[in-house]
Amino acid sequence: MGPKTHKGLLVVCALLAVAMMAMVGTNVASAEARPHNTQHSTKYKIKLFRQQLRKSESIIRFWEDRERGRWALHLRHEKCWQVHGKLRRKLCAKARGSLREHTAMHAEAKRKLEHLAIYALPIGNYDHWICIHKGEGAWNASTGNGYYGGLQMNMGFQRFYGSEFLAKYGTADNWPPRVQMAVAQRAYDGYRGERARGYGPWPNTARDCGLL
Repeated sequence: MGPKTHKGLLVVCALLAVAMMAMVGTNVASAEARPHNTQHSTKYKIKLFRQQLRKSESIIRFWEDRERGRWALHLRHEKCWQVHGKLRRKLCAKARGSLREHTAMHAEAKRKLEHLAIYALPIGNYDHWICIHKGEGAWNASTGNGYYGGLQMNMGFQRFYGSEFLAKYGTADNWPPRVQMAVAQRAYDGYRGERARGYGPWPNTARDCGLL
C-alpha cells in the first residue's frame, strides 16, 4: 500500500469517526424526547445525562489527545493533522466542530445533572415546609441572628444535617429552597442514627400550621 493510499484511508477513517461522534448527541436528544413513565422520569433523565457526560468526555479527550495527532487544537487547518491533501480543511473543520459541540454538550449535561440531583432529593410534604417557611422568613434570609434561610437553620443544624451543602454553597441562605427542605426533612425523619425529630425544630410555626 502506497503512502498516498494509506493517508487517504486515514482521512476516510477520521471523517467516519467525526460522523459517528456527531450521532451521539442526536441519539441522546431523541431519547430525551421519548415519552416515559412520570414516576421514573427524574431517574431516567439523570441516567441519560450521565451517559451524555461520559460520551462527551470521551470525545473531547479523543480530539485533545496530543498522542493521537494534532487534530482540532490547532487554529490553522494546514497544521490540524498529519494528513496532506484537499480533504484536510474539511477534516479539520469537522474536528473543530465536533470538539465545540461536545464541549457545550458536556457543560449543559453537568448543569442539568446538578439541577436533577437537587430535584431528586426527598423533601417529604412540600406544603408543610412551605407553610413553615412562610412563618420563618425569606429563603435567602441572613439577618445576623445565627439562623439562616427560609427554615431558619443554625450552624450546628447545617453542619449535622447538610454538611455537603454547607461545603458546596455556604450557609443555608445560599441553598436552593428544595435543598433547604431536603435538609429539614432529614431532621424530620432522623439522620445518622439520630431519632426522628418531626417538626420539633420549628415549634411555633409548625404549631401555627397545625403540624404540632
